[in-house]
Amino acid sequence: MAANHTEQEDIERIKTWWADNGKAVLLGIGLGLVMIAGWKCWTYYVESQAQAAAQITSEFEVAQAAKNVEQMVKLADKLQQEHSGSFDASRAALLTAKHLVEPPNATDKPDLDKALAYLNWVANNVDDDGIQATATLRAARILWAQNKAQQALEKLTNPASKAFTGVYAQLEGDIYAEQGKKAEAKASYESALAFFNAQLAEEQASFATLAKNTQNDNLEAVEVDGKDSNVGAILKGLAEQVKDKLDRL
Repeated sequence: MAANHTEQEDIERIKTWWADNGKAVLLGIGLGLVMIAGWKCWTYYVESQAQAAAQITSEFEVAQAAKNVEQMVKLADKLQQEHSGSFDASRAALLTAKHLVEPPNATDKPDLDKALAYLNWVANNVDDDGIQATATLRAARILWAQNKAQQALEKLTNPASKAFTGVYAQLEGDIYAEQGKKAEAKASYESALAFFNAQLAEEQASFATLAKNTQNDNLEAVEVDGKDSNVGAILKGLAEQVKDKLDRL
């Protein structure tokens, strides 16, 4: 009887607990199911958006290969409107801007204003510092070409990526040199040269360490072979350009 009494008490406790907490349990289960369903819907949405962006990007690449700038513009705009946070949208904007500045077809006319709009959009909407800095640098070049030197200089004051410090300073020097401001141009060129030389020293030290660790005698030859893929060779070329500009001031 004691066992039955104890079992009956347990049942009553369960009934009492369920009466007090059953609604909360059901609510918790319901919320859990809603969260699972919501996550599945969100996952499906993200995947469908990625597929849609990929389809537009594929069409964009076809237009680019065909040198159809008008179609590139339409598709770049569509990516901006429907997939503004995607890498595809920023890439399409950069490529379209390039083709608008330098049309691939002799019958097409440059559209610097439209190109500038694309570049400004990239600079203001992309999180990647390197892409932002690239877009801003190209925008500054367009503004300079449009005789808007002051606006161009304003864009060159603070690169989003420190890696662009040298090329920003070099363009700044070019603008000042054209304006006849030799002192400002000299200061900008010297800043660019100092940056390139510092980066070159770091690259050479890193390369030397790599050569020592791997005991690969061919690495030194790779460093100076002049290929664009070699960072050291690129930095040397940039430094030489700036030196030449300083000499011609």
